[in-house]
Amino acid sequence: MTKSKYILFLFCLVSLHFAQGQDVGAIKDQKPFEIAGSLSLSANFYGTTRERNNRSPFSYVINGSPNISIYGVSIPITLTYSNQRLTYAKPFQRYGASPYYKWVKVHLGYRSMNFSPYSMTGQTFLGAGVELTPGKFKLSAFYGNFENIYALQDSAASGVIQVETYKRKGFGLKAGFEGRNADFAISFLKIVDKSETSEPKSADNTRLTPQDNIVISPSIRFTLFKKLVIQSTVAASVLTRNQLASSGLIDNTVVERFSSLLTINQSTKLAWAGDASAKLNFNSFSIGLKYKKIEPLYQSLGLQGIANDFENYTINGSVSLFKKLLRIKVSQGFQRNNLSDLRQITSLRKIGSFNASMALKSGLSINAQYNNFQSDQEAGYVELNDSIRLALVNKSASISPSYQWKNNGLRHSVSLSASTQDFTDLNPREGFALENRSTTSSLNYRLRVKPSSLSLRIGINYSAYESNAQLTKRSGVSIGANKKLANKKLRLNMGISYKKSKVEEQDDGFVMKGRVGLNYSINKKNSLSIRTSITNRKSIIKTPFTDYRGRFSYSFKF
Repeated sequence: MTKSKYILFLFCLVSLHFAQGQDVGAIKDQKPFEIAGSLSLSANFYGTTRERNNRSPFSYVINGSPNISIYGVSIPITLTYSNQRLTYAKPFQRYGASPYYKWVKVHLGYRSMNFSPYSMTGQTFLGAGVELTPGKFKLSAFYGNFENIYALQDSAASGVIQVETYKRKGFGLKAGFEGRNADFAISFLKIVDKSETSEPKSADNTRLTPQDNIVISPSIRFTLFKKLVIQSTVAASVLTRNQLASSGLIDNTVVERFSSLLTINQSTKLAWAGDASAKLNFNSFSIGLKYKKIEPLYQSLGLQGIANDFENYTINGSVSLFKKLLRIKVSQGFQRNNLSDLRQITSLRKIGSFNASMALKSGLSINAQYNNFQSDQEAGYVELNDSIRLALVNKSASISPSYQWKNNGLRHSVSLSASTQDFTDLNPREGFALENRSTTSSLNYRLRVKPSSLSLRIGINYSAYESNAQLTKRSGVSIGANKKLANKKLRLNMGISYKKSKVEEQDDGFVMKGRVGLNYSINKKNSLSIRTSITNRKSIIKTPFTDYRGRFSYSFKF
């Protein structure tokens, strides 16, 4: 029996159990058919004086999210269509539905399911899936086609329709248990590239090879003495990077034993990934430790991408003081790569952070944070000298106080934000070392007049960027207003900003932006919105330009 037949058989069992599990008495009380949701249409306009225009002058997007209910069974559907082609020579379109009833949920069409952060999460597939959550037990399964972004021909470069070298198919199973003091889950993922022939379909994609991947990922969490929480997630990924590679010196017995699950040859690699943490919680204090490691060459076809060949250790803590008016969080971490000593250089990183926040009943609140990032290198299998050694220090700090008060129906708020960031290159080689510093600050005042539904805002801002080469300063002002009209059915918002630039104390023009927006609620189900903006940049160093943008949208709820 093929894998697809296994999955089809599983869905038949689920459908049968679903039909048997319905409460007939409750179904009689449900409406036979209901539909609700929303539909939105939007049109975008763009114009510019730039010599090269990378945007379409006109585009539209259609979004629909109907929810159909049949005798209490909900079937949410999502639909998206757009003529914004981006990098592929076809419109963007997605459709899918996830009907559910009580603890049974089915996914159809373009859907995504989360199995494990090391196996599959956020990846979209076209197919079918099911989630069963009867009480504390959890069971998930899916089967579908994945889009291999590396097997798509870019129309921006070639001007032709997308070409797929191989069809990427996959299925997965996940079972688990969730209790009050303990959780456990284990997942199995299988993704494989398939083709009608053993050769690529396009000469332009001969660099691509058909891959085969299996990932097993268990996870566990439990609580001891109501204070200590321990959790861990690990994964083992067996990846064959080229199904057409030779089996070479691999024992034929091993190849035959696992041939039904995975293609095994000289390109097959086994790699591990995982993390473990422990956290001790008290009423106003907590402290935790975490370890994470991802081996070199670790990869899962269920992920868009994942960083590998590193391990890190982290310790963090938090405390609440003065009846939780003051909260403090601290963290310190260490990371290194080159776990197999195969790289020429090993990178070491240290990260420390501090965050404090205070909120008083008088309306005063303050938030402050500090981060210190340090990176260094040591020799791998070649000896480092000072000319290629890399040592960096990156520090950042910020503080954001704000104050709010009310009088005579008016609401006032003043907020200040200031931050600085230092980047220092400690390499001793002259002409290679680099030191950058950036500073930003802003002061904003907001006034809200509740009886007239009017809100006004004015702010000033300043930023400076200093490097070994030059000093760039920018300062400006912004004004904004928001007003409700026509019995609060119409909302008008507008704003304008002006920012002047200086490079080494020499004027370098300005950037002026203006925007106007209208939102009109026709009734509870229909609404319209119009947004326009203009950006004008004058500069001596850079090319001046003017951008015009517009957006019209209509939304209907049913």
